[in-house]
Amino acid sequence: MTVDISLFGSVSVVTPERQLGPKDFLGRKPKQLLEILLLQEGRPVPKDQLAERLWGQSLPVNFSASLEHYVSLLRKRLDPNGRVNASLVRTVHGGYRCELDEVRLDTIAFDRVYEQHVSGHASRADVEMAVALAKGDLLEDEPYADWVIGPRAVYAQRQVELLVAASRMALASGDGVRGAELATNAVTRDSYAEPAHRLLMLAHYLMGKQSAALVAFDRCREHLTGDLGVDPLPETSRLQAAILRQESVAELLTEYAGAPRPTAVVTLERDHIPAPRASTENVLELVGRETELDQLVAASKAAPTAASAPVVLLDGAPGVGKTRMLNELAGRLNDRPITFLTATTAERSFAGSTATHFLRNLLPGDDRLPQLLEALPTIYDASSGLRGTIALQVLAIVADHGPFVAVIDDADNIDDVSAQVFACLAMRLPPEQAAFVFAGRCGELSGDHPLASTLNTTRITLAPLTPESLEGFGVPKLHERTGGLPLFVAHELARHNSGIEPDTDKVLNHFRRLGERLFHLCVVAAVMAEPIVPEATARITGRDAVPVVDDLELLCTMQVLRVEGDGFLFRNHAIRTLLASTASPARRQLLRGRTRSGDAGPDRRRTSRPMPSEQNRRSNRPERRAERAAADDFPELRTASAS
Repeated sequence: MTVDISLFGSVSVVTPERQLGPKDFLGRKPKQLLEILLLQEGRPVPKDQLAERLWGQSLPVNFSASLEHYVSLLRKRLDPNGRVNASLVRTVHGGYRCELDEVRLDTIAFDRVYEQHVSGHASRADVEMAVALAKGDLLEDEPYADWVIGPRAVYAQRQVELLVAASRMALASGDGVRGAELATNAVTRDSYAEPAHRLLMLAHYLMGKQSAALVAFDRCREHLTGDLGVDPLPETSRLQAAILRQESVAELLTEYAGAPRPTAVVTLERDHIPAPRASTENVLELVGRETELDQLVAASKAAPTAASAPVVLLDGAPGVGKTRMLNELAGRLNDRPITFLTATTAERSFAGSTATHFLRNLLPGDDRLPQLLEALPTIYDASSGLRGTIALQVLAIVADHGPFVAVIDDADNIDDVSAQVFACLAMRLPPEQAAFVFAGRCGELSGDHPLASTLNTTRITLAPLTPESLEGFGVPKLHERTGGLPLFVAHELARHNSGIEPDTDKVLNHFRRLGERLFHLCVVAAVMAEPIVPEATARITGRDAVPVVDDLELLCTMQVLRVEGDGFLFRNHAIRTLLASTASPARRQLLRGRTRSGDAGPDRRRTSRPMPSEQNRRSNRPERRAERAAADDFPELRTASAS
């Protein structure tokens, strides 16, 4: 019996006999229980985790009995005449899971297309199918449940990405109507998504609606300037100027939608910046990376005499080009199948999540896989003998499907159980059987982390590009303006070569994944004058100085900041500029209010006005000088003492 289940929009379960909506599960708690299990895509969830998500701190006295009752209600609603051992909701040791062998779940199909899109292998039909599946936000019937907020945010971002991709593909094929429809949907979901605004402008221009294209630009500028206090990116303004000049729509489709350049069109000569290498396809982000790429390829192909499978840890700051290097590596390793995954923060708290995705991609259709995935999350709680049995099962089933290369991006988000699984495979499999490449903030994968204890490990750190590697472009002060960060190098060169469109959203998304506390600190530090003094930062953010110093030092380990005397500096001026541009007028007003209110937070000990001599001495302290410098650059941050 095939069951169709939708989690986009309101939950829906369609069987050959019935169709169930959000009000058909005999209560809200049974429905929420089913939704929590479905979000795990077949992975077991322990009873205590289910209880915590359903009741929070208000647990019933016997939550286990309540869960059993809810499961019984679900089984009766889903299949009244079915057997318990054949039900969609299965009982496992200490918890429950959903059996998905005969289930078509929309989130799984969507994720499959999204992974193909990230790797560059998704067709237009695939992307259109995924867009049609995601007909609304994830679980709209649960707007306030804590357990769905993280996954909903992840899918919301991915929905916009696929809408933009589908719109671009439609425009590249000359379908302006469909391109405009998709771009409008993307803008509706995220009014700050500039790529979607550009495609909407281009779609109107393709259909001969020049005025509508210019109105679309005005709306984009209104959202960005009015809400965020920033101007549109140069690419967006350049497209508006091209529309005003009534440039060839074919040329603009090539530049902004990736359409093939028409051979019959005669193009005007432009000032061309010489590139250090002959090829022009995707070169900019790889300039100066020849040594690191050769090291990456060599480390992934360990000598047969090695004791175990090679493990490569690719480390680097946000936006330094790790994902681009992984894609290039995939093109070089054409002798073995490659399993490419991205670990997400939304799944970090789910035991065995990344390993489950890896095994499903590597072992499609293997009959042994369902039982193995059921036991995987219990590794922590199992006895040593059972842990060994599970490990042997994983090794046996993986060894039958080699050789392979596992490439995992954002590896610092791998959950602990998955890290143990990967470490076990890396230490036990021979080098000719497997290789593992992990990219992310790999400085966190140290100490007692399972992946730090593997035997055949190579660490490769991607530093910003050197001034020498950028000299061949002939652009004055290119390194000074970009800090050598590849995405910003591409951004600067795009001013001269319209065939490349940089995407700084990738860098901001890296910072947002650091968490709200660190992202807010990065923005505040970017707005302040350098050097960043911990005491002044603590006063502005309303926090104690000690944890602020801890966070600033953490940002140093992530290669975002560096120590300068008693303060800190951004490693890349371009990153600082980008982060400062995200501060909305409301946020700047809030910072101004905090600095003028005299509320110094927990770090201020004295409330009485100091004597003039003492006040003069304090005014010369480094943190006061930093505040005065910040006031000069940003009048809205002027402190009460400076005014």
